[in-house]
Amino acid sequence: MPSIIHPKPLVPDSDDLGSLAQSARRTSLKNARRILFVLAGLQMIFGLFLLATAETVAKAEVAKEVKNMGGGVDPATIREAEAEWMTGVRLAAAFVGGLGIAFLILGVLVYKLPVAATVTALVLYVGAHLLDAAFDPAALFRGIILKVIVVVALVKAIQAAIAYERENKELAGQRGFDSL
Repeated sequence: MPSIIHPKPLVPDSDDLGSLAQSARRTSLKNARRILFVLAGLQMIFGLFLLATAETVAKAEVAKEVKNMGGGVDPATIREAEAEWMTGVRLAAAFVGGLGIAFLILGVLVYKLPVAATVTALVLYVGAHLLDAAFDPAALFRGIILKVIVVVALVKAIQAAIAYERENKELAGQRGFDSL
């Protein structure tokens, strides 16, 4: 019985617990959305940075190769090698920027398609880092703590998304059953 000190019963009924759990899941999805937007921003900024520094990177890498060869390389060959490097760096920039756009889209879709958006985000995130590691194995360990935090957060978001969708389907089924 409610009193002046405790206007509501101390033990919530099962509907309150369900909505409380669903509220917690929505919070997890909100956090996933934030992570996806941050990842999107970082990817796009890094992609733009790569694009802006493509020529500098290409010249530095070719100069390093020429030095390792002992010099005496034809200037036309150097220009050709620099052009190849610039093409590679620009492709990498496009890939990184495209990944940023994908994370942005997944962040927008996280409430509409929670499981699909969070699972896709995790696959893209892990896949991109594995692809990066294929070219530079040391890259896998750079920023490892942040990578683990992001993966754990996305896995938790997937768990919340699965429970969120399940409860929404159950509620939709109950509403359909109640209307009979």
